Amino acid sequence: MHGIPEWEELRSLASAIKEHTLTHLGEYLDQFEANARSNGIHVHWARDAAEHNQIVHRILRDHDATSLIKKQVDADRGMRLPALHGFRRD
Repeated sequence: MHGIPEWEELRSLASAIKEHTLTHLGEYLDQFEANARSNGIHVHWARDAAEHNQIVHRILRDHDATSLIKKQVDADRGMRLPALHGFRRD
C-alpha cells in the first residue's frame, strides 16, 4: 500500500514515537523551558486559552503595543485573541 513496502512498519514506528513523546511530554516541556531560559528567553505557561489570552494582553499592555501580528500554528489552535480596544491586528 502507498507504494512503500514497509509502510505498516513505518506507521507503527510513528505511533510508538507519538506515544513515547506524549508519555514524556512533561519532561520534554521542562527541558525546553530550561534550554530557553538558559538562552535568556522567558517562558510563559497557561492552563487554558483564557489564561493564554491574559498573558498575551498583559505583555502587550506592558510594552505599550499598539498592534499584534499573529501567525496561526497547530499549537495555538483554539487560542483566539479577542479584540482589544486600541490594538490593531495585522
